Amino acid sequence: MKMLFNVNQTEALRLGINAPSSTVTLDVDPAELSQLERDILAAVINDGHDCTKMGIRYDDFPAIARGDQSYHGYHHIQLIAPTLDGLHEAVVRVNQAALMDWTVKEERRKADRAENDRKIDEILARGGMFENGFLFLRESGEEPDYYPYERGYVRIAVMWPHIPISTSTVNSASPEKQALLKDAEKRVEAAREEIKDRIGPQLVALRAEKERADAEKERAEAAEKALVEAEYAAVFARLPQSLRERAEAGYAAEKEVLRAIRCMLRNDAGYPEPNPKYTYSETAEELTNAEFAALKKAEAGMPDGATISAVLCWDESTEEDDDGEEESVRSNKFNAAKICWSVGGVDVVVIVPLA
Repeated sequence: MKMLFNVNQTEALRLGINAPSSTVTLDVDPAELSQLERDILAAVINDGHDCTKMGIRYDDFPAIARGDQSYHGYHHIQLIAPTLDGLHEAVVRVNQAALMDWTVKEERRKADRAENDRKIDEILARGGMFENGFLFLRESGEEPDYYPYERGYVRIAVMWPHIPISTSTVNSASPEKQALLKDAEKRVEAAREEIKDRIGPQLVALRAEKERADAEKERAEAAEKALVEAEYAAVFARLPQSLRERAEAGYAAEKEVLRAIRCMLRNDAGYPEPNPKYTYSETAEELTNAEFAALKKAEAGMPDGATISAVLCWDESTEEDDDGEEESVRSNKFNAAKICWSVGGVDVVVIVPLA
């Protein structure tokens, strides 16, 4: 049968062999080939005659694997002499190269298997390991799950048994060690189920308690929200009718409504005067005796639920110094009592100078 092969013209030239073309078609009688030669040619032949595209390697000796030139690790038949004798030599070379690769890989696999067996022996000798983690429950479902970090609706810290070995290590170990490891994994799984059985009811109780607490919190928040809304409705009802009607029709800005409410609440609390003008403020660090007395007096007269603090207020401008550099200058500084409270969700702030 006619078969097409690649020819290594460079090597042929180096050895003084005439190879006029990079390929050659030979008339091959399969009966004159050894079984190994027939197996290799059967692996690389394509379209009934083309032996130039496919190569071989041993993945599991003596079975021959085939792959095209784009695949790594496949050895291709290349004749040096474009004759039948050259074909016999090329098949011997390609088989030796593939066998050498397989031998090296097999030695590496044996070394890996021995190392992985050693790791498994070490882990089995320790009886497995434990890690810190959490057994948790979701909002729904009765089966607890494990995770090494905080997770879940409710959770309890546990020492979780496990076998710290990778899947690749297990797969590369000897069958005997894999069997021992499977037995150990069964024991670890049984220990995990025991932990779940013991901790599970505690998690269910925690979830019920959390659900009760969440429901109580929701009720308290709803009551607080209703109270705030009722307070706001009462304050809003006291606004001038013209402003209320415009606001209800959507023709009054929110700022205008809030400004009117704050003005009314300030008057109710006995602060009819508007806040003094200033640009910046910060917590006051020093007060005179007179200022401190004024602060205590303001605290005694402030509305129920209000908070009070002493602040330093000032205006700020930029001036040039003697070197022509700009510097910030504070002016109109004064200490004041800052009184804050809220009615119906409307925050009110009053600044009372302590001078």
